[in-house]
Parts: sequence; C-alpha cells; structure tokens
Amino acid sequence: MINEQSYIASGILTDYCLGLLNGAESERIENDLRKYPSLRAEADAINEALNAYSFSDQVKPAERLEDQIWQTLENLQQEELMAISNLPLLNKYSDKNNWLKIVKPLLAEKPADKKIFIRVLREDEEIFQSLIWTKVDYPDEVHDDLQESFMILEGECECYVGEQVIKMGPGDFFEIPMHLHHDIKVLTPHVLAVVQRRKVA
Repeated sequence: MINEQSYIASGILTDYCLGLLNGAESERIENDLRKYPSLRAEADAINEALNAYSFSDQVKPAERLEDQIWQTLENLQQEELMAISNLPLLNKYSDKNNWLKIVKPLLAEKPADKKIFIRVLREDEEIFQSLIWTKVDYPDEVHDDLQESFMILEGECECYVGEQVIKMGPGDFFEIPMHLHHDIKVLTPHVLAVVQRRKVA
C-alpha cells in the first residue's frame, strides 16, 4: 500500500514522463500506474501538459512542474559550490565526486575497530543527511513520514525494497518508496554512502 499524495508530491511521476528514470525505476512506476488509477490519471495529466508545452511556446507548464525544474537547476548550481556547511539536496543528478571530496576528510574520525560509522552531515526542520561507512548489512526499516534516498560513494551493495532487489555501486542513486520495508546487504569489504531523509507533510 502506498501513500498516493506523497507519491505524487515526490515528483517521480514527472521524472517518469520526462524519460529520466532507468529501466528498473520505469518498470516499478508502470506497475504502480496499473495498480492505482489516481496515479495513472496524474501521469496522463503530466503527459498532456508536456505535449501542450512542446507544441506551443504560448503554453506555460504546470506550476508544480516548473517549480521542480527550477529547484533541480538551483540544486545543481549549489552542488558545484559545495561546502560541508551548505550541502545541497541529494538527487539523481548528484555527482559522487563532489560528495566524495567533501566527506572523505570526515572518515578520519572513524574509529579503527568500528564496523559501522555514521556521521550527521545536515539536520534541519526538513532534511536529515548522514554519511554511512559500513562493513555490515544495514537492518530492515520502513518509513511512513520520511522520504529516504541514498547515493553510493564507494563499494557495492544490494538494496531489498519490498519484493524488489536493486544492485548498486559508486554513483548510483535510489529513492526508496515510502511505506515499504527495505534493508541493505553489503557486497564488498565496505560501503560508503550518503543517506538523505526528507520530512513529508
């Protein structure tokens, strides 16, 4: 069962309609569209808006779509000027090399005998970001009021989300659907990742 309002608010349907998702993500969205008529209606509305916009420079894109585009562009610009005191949002366009440059020095804080090391990077009313270095699998959890995503910086892992298994390596980004159990299996001597959790109203 998914929260349809949160699903729509996440912007994943817009990314799907724009063709920005990879094969596995697109397949997951298509399955959801078959199950949930309201999601199908929203996707159809997005496609209609995109078609209208592509055929006429007189048509203004939907306000929500325009906001998402501007937010993405602003975030990319912020990432280019990245600093530990002013971290951008993590998303599918994030550059792992930019993040590695910022977080690598923090690993000096990691005790030599630890199997897992977690360092908070950013915490405010809306966003929580943390750096995770781990030799061990990450336990099962589920979120009902947080949108969680993460990007692998080093190593490889398998992410188990519901019945889906996603293999991930350096530079891979994944946004975990809300209300689904998920856990991580480490496949290499260690995995280094940035994890982001956004509060959903």
